[in-house]
Amino acid sequence: DGEKRLQNAALHTAGHITGGILRTVYNYQEQISANHFPNQAKVDFKLEGAVGKDSIEEKANDIISSGKRVTEEYDANNVRCIKIDGLCTAPCSGTHLSDTSQIAQYQVRKIDTKKGRLTVGYNAKYHGALE
Repeated sequence: DGEKRLQNAALHTAGHITGGILRTVYNYQEQISANHFPNQAKVDFKLEGAVGKDSIEEKANDIISSGKRVTEEYDANNVRCIKIDGLCTAPCSGTHLSDTSQIAQYQVRKIDTKKGRLTVGYNAKYHGALE
């Protein structure tokens, strides 16, 4: 199902954008987990400090609208890494879009800080996704 694959790729790519912002803007380093399923997409990091929902959303939408390329490369250990130009490179074997501007309607759904963990829940859709 091509439409479902593109929607999953949009959520997965948006997860890299969210994690990249946490690493570069807020200096978060230790990612614990991630989930890119519809209506429950989130990234979890070891709690390092306060973050702002509006700030993450604004920065993510700037990255999305700027149309940054999303590419894959392999590191010295032959591990596949996803690179978003000017933001981040992270090991990953998932499905991704080729350009951030293919994401529509990015928003932070929630931010939780519990048990030493920061969870940022988000929603994103693929441009052209059926309602």
